[in-house]
Amino acid sequence: MSKFWGLAALVVGGIIIADLMTHPTGTKTAFNGVTGLEGNVGNQLLGSPTKG
Repeated sequence: MSKFWGLAALVVGGIIIADLMTHPTGTKTAFNGVTGLEGNVGNQLLGSPTKG
């Protein structure tokens, strides 16, 4: 049964990588959003003023 889950994880990972490669604009936008959110959360935790 573990071989099935390993193969399923490999297929899902391949689909995710293929999606990232075929939609570079959306991928860039999503990563920019995550980076901005991470920066804001980090600044709030440290008590720094947020930028932007």
